[in-house]
Amino acid sequence: CPLFAIDYMNVTVDNIYVNGLLANAGNYLFSQSLYIEQCTDTKITNSTFENCNWPIYINRNNNISSQRTSIIGNHFFYSVTAGAFTATFPAQIYNYYGDDTLVSGNTFENIYSSVDNGTTSSGMGFGFYDGDGVSSNIVVSGNIFRYGAFGLKNAIAVLTAESNSI
Repeated sequence: CPLFAIDYMNVTVDNIYVNGLLANAGNYLFSQSLYIEQCTDTKITNSTFENCNWPIYINRNNNISSQRTSIIGNHFFYSVTAGAFTATFPAQIYNYYGDDTLVSGNTFENIYSSVDNGTTSSGMGFGFYDGDGVSSNIVVSGNIFRYGAFGLKNAIAVLTAESNSI
C-alpha cells in the first residue's frame, strides 16, 4: 500500500523497494507509492521503484505547498516492456506545487508509456515532471537517464517543467 505523508515535518524514507506490478497484481501499474502532501523537509533516499507509475508524488493542500523535498540516490526502472502493463503517463517523480525540490544522483532506466506503438515517440518516459502547479527553486542535477532497446519502443529521456525556475 502507499505511504501517505500529509502535513508532516522531517519525513525520511530510506532503502525501500516497490514493484508496481506486484503491488497491483494485474496489468495496471500501482500509482503514487509515496504521496507527499504539504510536508516540510522530506528526504527520499537509496530506494528502488520498479514498474511504478508516479511512484513519488509531491502535492499541496489548502494552498500550502510541500517544501524542501530531497530525492537522492534512488533507482527508477521498468523491467517489463511497454504494452505489458498500463502506464499512459509514466512520470517517476511528479512535482505538483513542490517548492525547493532537489532531484540528484538518481538513475532512471527504460521508463516507457504503454501508448507507444513502437514507431513514434509517444512512449516517452519522464524521470522528473513539474506538473500543472506553480513550483519554485527546483534543482535537477547529476542524474543518469538510461534507455535501452527495450521492446522497440522509442522512449526518450525528457525533463520538463512548467515552473519558471529549474
